[in-house]
Amino acid sequence: MSGTLILLVLLAYFNRLLPVSTSFQPALVLDMAKILQENYCFPENLVGMQEAIQQAISSGEILHILDRQTLAAVLTTGVQGALHDPRLIVSYEPNYVPIAPSALPPLTPEQPFGAIQSSIYAEVLESDVGYLRIDHLLGEEVAQKIGPLLLSAVWDRVVHTSALILDLRYSTDGEMSGIPFIASYLTDPDPTIHLDTVYDRPSNTSRELWTRSTVLGERYGKGKDVIILTSKGTMGAAEGLAYTLKHLRRAIIVGERTAGGSIKIEKLRIGESDFYITIPVARSISPVTGRSWEVVGVLPCVPVHAKEAIARAKSLIEVRSVIPKTVQCVSDIIKGFYSFTDRVPALLQKLSSIDFFTVKSEEDLATKLNLELQMVSKDPRLIIKEMTEPPVIIEEDSEPAEMNNDPSFLEVLVDNLFQAKVLPGNTGYLRFDEFGEASKLVKLGEQIVRKVWDLIKDTDNLIIDLRYNIGGPSAAVPLLLSYLHDPTPEVHFFTIYDRIRNSTTKFHTLPGLLGAPYGLRRGVYVLTSQRTATAGEEFAYLTQTLHRGTVIGEVTSGTLLHSKSFQVEDTNIVVTIPFMNFIDNNGECWLGGGVVPDAIVLAQEALDQAHKVIGFHQEVHSLVEGTGELLEIHYAIPEVATKVRKVLRSKWAEGSYRSVVNYESLAFHLTADLQETTGDHRLQIFHRDAEPKALQEAPKIPTPEEVQDVVNSLFKVEILPGNVGYLRFDMMANVEVIKAVGPQLLDLVWNKLLSTDTMIVDMRYNTGGYSTAIPLLCSYFFNAEPTRHLYTMFDRSTTTMTDVMTLPEVLGKRYGSDKDMYILTSRMTGSAAEAFTRTMKDLNRALVIGEPTIGGSLSSGTYQIGDSFMYASIPNQVLLSAVTGKVWSVSGVEPHVIVQADDALNKEAHFPSAVLNSGKDFEKMARALLLLASLVVFSNVLAIHSAFPPSLIAEMAKVFMDSYCYPEKLAGMQEAIAEASSNTEILNIPDPGTLASVLTAGVQSTINDPRVVVSHEPNYVPITVPVLPPLPPEQLIDIVKSSVKVDVLENNIGYLRIDHIMGEAMAEKIGPLLLENVWSKVLQTSALIFDLRHAATGDVTGIPYIVSYFTNAEPSIHIDDIYDRPSDTTKELWSLSTLLGQRYGSTKDLIILTSKHTSGVPEDVTYALKSLKRATVIGEKTAGGSVKVEKLKVGDTDFYITVPVSRSTSAITGKSWEVTGVSPSVSTDAANALDVALKALAFRTQIPAIVEAAASLVADNYAFAPIAADVAGKLKELLAKGDYRLVSTDEELKAKLSADLATLSGDKNLKTAGTTAALLPLDNPTPEMFAELIKVSFHTDVFENNIGYLRFDMFGDFEQVAAIAQIIVDNVWSKVVNTDALIVDLRYNVGGPTTSIAGFCSYFFDANQKILLDTLYSRPSGKTTEMWTLPELTGQRYGLKKSLIILTSDVTAGAAEEFVYIMKKLGRAMIVGAVTSGGSHPPEKFRIGETDIFLSIPVTHSDTTQGPAWEGAGISPHIPVPAEAALDTAKGILNKHFAGQK
Repeated sequence: MSGTLILLVLLAYFNRLLPVSTSFQPALVLDMAKILQENYCFPENLVGMQEAIQQAISSGEILHILDRQTLAAVLTTGVQGALHDPRLIVSYEPNYVPIAPSALPPLTPEQPFGAIQSSIYAEVLESDVGYLRIDHLLGEEVAQKIGPLLLSAVWDRVVHTSALILDLRYSTDGEMSGIPFIASYLTDPDPTIHLDTVYDRPSNTSRELWTRSTVLGERYGKGKDVIILTSKGTMGAAEGLAYTLKHLRRAIIVGERTAGGSIKIEKLRIGESDFYITIPVARSISPVTGRSWEVVGVLPCVPVHAKEAIARAKSLIEVRSVIPKTVQCVSDIIKGFYSFTDRVPALLQKLSSIDFFTVKSEEDLATKLNLELQMVSKDPRLIIKEMTEPPVIIEEDSEPAEMNNDPSFLEVLVDNLFQAKVLPGNTGYLRFDEFGEASKLVKLGEQIVRKVWDLIKDTDNLIIDLRYNIGGPSAAVPLLLSYLHDPTPEVHFFTIYDRIRNSTTKFHTLPGLLGAPYGLRRGVYVLTSQRTATAGEEFAYLTQTLHRGTVIGEVTSGTLLHSKSFQVEDTNIVVTIPFMNFIDNNGECWLGGGVVPDAIVLAQEALDQAHKVIGFHQEVHSLVEGTGELLEIHYAIPEVATKVRKVLRSKWAEGSYRSVVNYESLAFHLTADLQETTGDHRLQIFHRDAEPKALQEAPKIPTPEEVQDVVNSLFKVEILPGNVGYLRFDMMANVEVIKAVGPQLLDLVWNKLLSTDTMIVDMRYNTGGYSTAIPLLCSYFFNAEPTRHLYTMFDRSTTTMTDVMTLPEVLGKRYGSDKDMYILTSRMTGSAAEAFTRTMKDLNRALVIGEPTIGGSLSSGTYQIGDSFMYASIPNQVLLSAVTGKVWSVSGVEPHVIVQADDALNKEAHFPSAVLNSGKDFEKMARALLLLASLVVFSNVLAIHSAFPPSLIAEMAKVFMDSYCYPEKLAGMQEAIAEASSNTEILNIPDPGTLASVLTAGVQSTINDPRVVVSHEPNYVPITVPVLPPLPPEQLIDIVKSSVKVDVLENNIGYLRIDHIMGEAMAEKIGPLLLENVWSKVLQTSALIFDLRHAATGDVTGIPYIVSYFTNAEPSIHIDDIYDRPSDTTKELWSLSTLLGQRYGSTKDLIILTSKHTSGVPEDVTYALKSLKRATVIGEKTAGGSVKVEKLKVGDTDFYITVPVSRSTSAITGKSWEVTGVSPSVSTDAANALDVALKALAFRTQIPAIVEAAASLVADNYAFAPIAADVAGKLKELLAKGDYRLVSTDEELKAKLSADLATLSGDKNLKTAGTTAALLPLDNPTPEMFAELIKVSFHTDVFENNIGYLRFDMFGDFEQVAAIAQIIVDNVWSKVVNTDALIVDLRYNVGGPTTSIAGFCSYFFDANQKILLDTLYSRPSGKTTEMWTLPELTGQRYGLKKSLIILTSDVTAGAAEEFVYIMKKLGRAMIVGAVTSGGSHPPEKFRIGETDIFLSIPVTHSDTTQGPAWEGAGISPHIPVPAEAALDTAKGILNKHFAGQK
């Protein structure tokens, strides 16, 4: 409809230009519309056109176009624009004569063959490459007629070549029926392949084109390369052939983008006029892509000029000809040398299954091999790449050269090899630039000890300088390490496994050293650079893993002596393969990649940094001890504190804190150790340059005038439908404040809720506050007597235990204990709000719905560690349950019903009050009374006489209660039914059918089960299942074939349709027949589509059989529990350890197709395999049937009750599919399910490459390199473990990638991203326009005491801001710059570019100081830049002296956080509000491969030497308050400050 409006607009436009005319136009336009509707091959695009054109005619606008050529042009423009199809052309041709094809007389085969010889040419090129040029695609009829001639004259010349070039550059026409003819020769006979679907509009028919199972002559097959050449002139059926073979991955397209023609275009006369419309009447739809080549053309795989295509094709074939040899060579190298022998079979299997279709160069081949093998091996040392230069082979010398034994020579040699001295502070310094042979070092032992070791052995600390050390053999490493350990006990350093020698060597401390060892107690500091290699790297690595020293400097080179490089013959491809495994003292194999120092600095700064770290390390022991001491004094659980102190001492003794290099890293390690040991995430160690200020102040009592504002800001009250009260408050106020404003609170809040029947207390946004209000709040929800014990509080600081009770007296009325109550929670719910929630849950007073709470504490003290700037936040109170007497968990409150916080209120609305009354006496009768109520209602409106005996209800109830598979739902029904049976009014319904309907409605609504039906059927005859006599095998086969369909589809995808699930007995009887006729046909497929769309029956004993064929033999899986009510027994269904025939296994793709008719046992199979994450379900939600339903007679009456007598409870989920059905993983119409499944399987083949590419993008670009490497590795592990196996669509993939990246990195900003268009720039903006825009973007105010207020919600780019800086100063800054204090409100600031941060910060410092604001590291460039204040600014500075408060919330993100971080770090501002978002510097977008999926990757981070500053974690405010209270809090602080001054 929208498209036709374009046509109407054009008509209206020409209406203004042309004079009034006669009225031939309406009939013309209507005739044109009719032709379109009957002939245009996209009829779905024409919806609404007839009505729109009729409307245009009625308006008279079209009548004004006189000139017929103009009218044709207008109609062409309109119809092309409306339908987005340039092939539609309206023309005015009064002299046009349609060309009628002349009828040819019957021809002999030789005559048409002679006519087409000029359009087909074949020859054999050099290197046995076939060349076949086709300029016209023959139709099926002609091809069959002249087939033998084509074979002998053309095909037989090229069929035996090693590769084929199919030249379609000059093919401009042909028949679509020729596509299967050619494609069949280039594919295998089975399975046949669906190539294309051609839809013809005039006949409204579709014709599918398939390859043929038989052809005349020999096939070329699918194993040899086919290259298709195209040009921009390639058109029609040739495009169809190229498109089809490209997307079947059978041919590589080289050349130009094709013309984008059409299958069939006709020129049709419009009515009886001289107007014609050229229109496409047929269209092609690829079954592979769902799209077409028409209009858009076929894109080449290798784009080159058409003239160069054949040369490029030859070079491509030459490149691809080396693939088999290269694969064999790589396979031989892996078999002979790879050090992880257990991974060799998997690597060889991968090599044999790689699809090399996309390989177009040696570089492509190397990259493909490298990517595929890395994915399997998970070993970065196994590298395949293209190298233009031969690899440099670095190997250990097999035999060391003989050394001169002359003592003077040896002394000179030692002087040249070693540099040793004692630095200030009694710090030893040792530098050597190569690890020598162990035998040489032994020979030099006496000289080394005397001239080197004796000089430094008595120093307090030792610096070992390896910045210039190029390495050497590994055998020398244990010698140096032995000097750095105590003689006893023996220490295991590392193990080396050598695949070539098939030997394993363990290295330990060496006995009998010359000279005294340095020992374990003193500090060792290893300096590294990018040059540090081989054994130098091993020594640095072991220094870290053995906790023997601290590594300082640059990441090492990553050059190890563990690998060999081999060049594939006649190529530039080099295979680097590890033949040795270096296994550290923890049993971990080091995979190289360079050693990451504990302190990363430039190599030239490493020595100075070492001195700083040595100085810092002198404090570490006292800080660790001080932390343990503070815990023992203050932590709420003394026995845990004692244990933690022992753990900290143990870690110190083991050297675990040698890796810390500053206060921040020590705080991080201590926090991790404390939380890991205690399980208490509330324990925090942090570093501050200034002492944190105490925040506990006496609560301010609001004035009567302020009460209304306080209540409005803190409380929200509402009465929901059903007389449900809703109370939200976001902070627990001090009890003194509540008491002071009590009367007003009653009037404004509490009295509005008292008369409700149920109350919802919303704590989702309540982060805590004062615990003193908890007893008062709880008291309103309990009766006055008896008082209730809420909880017990133990305060470590006072060592007192206090029982907290409800209050005997409260102001106003209580809600009491009887009415229902819900509490809503989220992960923000903390502190006192958690204590209230846990109390009400513990005492069974409320149902808690939402998310687990944060797990905060009522009180945490902040304590200085010694005299340092490090502080410990330690919970000093603990709460004990009034019910169990046990300490409440620190992990937060677990809700009764767990849902997303945003859904908690909606979830509550669906909860019946009976849920809250669980455990109360009247709940047993609730459901039965609902049934009775429905019966009584109907008895009041129907006849008054009793038509049925009183025993009817009782008999019916008995049948129901003895047979219904959920007996627990029927508690109390027997007593209620007995009472109903004595009430004759219930039986006053004269019509039995009506009574049956009434009873059905009553029982269904009572137990919420639509399967239970009461019916009156006097003529009902129960169906008895006939017992079949023994059948011969051939008849059994026919039965099997009638209910089972099996096929192997394109790409070796199995298809199995089952319409009935056989039971155990039948399956065992015909098992061999099933294997032979069904299972064997799909067993070897690469994936299986299991079609249950038409399956509605089955036997439960068949469930384990089917599940077992798709799982492993061990361990057995508990699938289901089937409870049978009549026998009151439960049967467990387990997978089978032994089966007839082979299993399909657990790794190959399995897709189950479902429809709304899939019912019963087939649903159980579907639910089990989906819940096991073994299958993806595609189609419609299933019927929600039953395991077993029976129709039972009620006594001697003609009433029957249909009732489910068995039920399924999944052992995997604890739930069932019955009634609700099985929801598909991918929802689609049942009719489309097979196509969607095939597309899902095709898409899954791309997923490994996509995930691998995403991992590489993260590894190469994510701001934090160690995290990036870890995330990339773990993402590949998830892929290898099969976590992405069930992903079926790109949307699923994007969602899972985002979730996994966020989980693995802890950074919510690392995620997939869309392609959002940039905002359009303003068109020639004037200063006045900018001024108005700025007024909207900024908000300023001046409060009491001359306090300025500035709010803006996004940072702009520096260049843009600089251009309008004066306008901002005039319209915004000038209003606040002369205030005495300033509040900058960033609560709603979502970030933006960080380029303007330096300028904005500079306004808050004096001009005479140049201040380093931040250090920014860009990962892609590898550069570090410093951000300094600017010397010159537009307008006046605010300066350094005046107070500045910044307001934050969880919305504050990106550039806003960078500003907050800088101002907080430099102590320039006080931060008030909530923890910020934890965003990132503006991320960059990266396309993943050639897909339409993008990654948003933060590439820049602050503070390069200290790791993440605020990115991903957010910034904690100095004064934490809810965001909405931040402004009032800030004003209060400043007002109090100025009041104090006055």
